[in-house]
Amino acid sequence: MVHHWLLKPVRPHETFRAPKEAADWMAEEWRTSGAEAADYLSTAVRRDGAEDQLEQGNDVVWSLWLLSGAVVYRACVSCPPRGVHGPVVPCPIGL
Repeated sequence: MVHHWLLKPVRPHETFRAPKEAADWMAEEWRTSGAEAADYLSTAVRRDGAEDQLEQGNDVVWSLWLLSGAVVYRACVSCPPRGVHGPVVPCPIGL
């Protein structure tokens, strides 16, 4: 039910009109979170996969447990949501 995140207040600095911009944001967030060093996938591979999935209208969620016990979690929600079961949540900024 990731699409329900669209009901949250919009944060303009985390709102993107193009999949490339969103994928670049996710990659930078991953690099600065400490997850990149512990990940078995390169951030470039993750970023390219995210852009591809977002272009198809799919949501992207990355998560990773660190050795410290912390979890790093980043997500991008496509808008309008596709393949949603249940009520469709409208895009918050009219995308």
